[in-house]
Amino acid sequence: MYIIFYIVNFCVSGNATDWYWYRPSNTSCYATYQRFVCKHWGSVAGGSFLNAFFTIPTLIIELIVCHPQTCCSGVGTTCYNRCSWLTCFFDLVRTDAYAYMNMSGIPFCNSARQAKKINERNPTYIGSHSPMSHYRFAAHAFLIPVTLLATWFILRARVWNSNLWHWIVLIVVIYAILNWFINIIADAAEGLQTSFLAERELENGNFKFMQRLLPSFRTPLEHIERRLHGQGDGY
Repeated sequence: MYIIFYIVNFCVSGNATDWYWYRPSNTSCYATYQRFVCKHWGSVAGGSFLNAFFTIPTLIIELIVCHPQTCCSGVGTTCYNRCSWLTCFFDLVRTDAYAYMNMSGIPFCNSARQAKKINERNPTYIGSHSPMSHYRFAAHAFLIPVTLLATWFILRARVWNSNLWHWIVLIVVIYAILNWFINIIADAAEGLQTSFLAERELENGNFKFMQRLLPSFRTPLEHIERRLHGQGDGY
């Protein structure tokens, strides 16, 4: 089931990156599906496995680890240097890699590493993971219990003989609807966020940092130059 969520992630974030780099020109919403079927279905499947099993452990580690940008900067830097074998693995567990795959055309693991680097280099972020991963967790943790509580009050008032089957059906329906709603918003936001961070590196003249990306960059360089000069990009 999780692979369906991440196929949707790939397609939604891909449409967001296409819109970001090519606006105001019209882009086909079917281009991301073609990319998935022809080039990236293996990477999406492998990334889905990592994200399905290791997202919660990664969130827990992110909460307890000291980051270089925080008050315990010295401890965070030492931890990052000494535990690189562990942090390297958890750096691959990220959902913004799908947006980066659409943008660059490189496989999942390489996209995850590049997405990690551009997140780390952004001074407004703490840690290397996308804020959208924390949004997904917080939105699920808040909206699902609140909706179930509201459902309980409605059932009490409207249904005289509610039983276990009522609750099973309601829990499945509520989880499915909220999960899709939260993920689609987060997928589109990650596509825009990843595109913005990549553009920021190019705008700041960090071409040496991005040189490993540029040879495989799927977006034509003339579009990048137009955007960097503010021409025809909707500004």
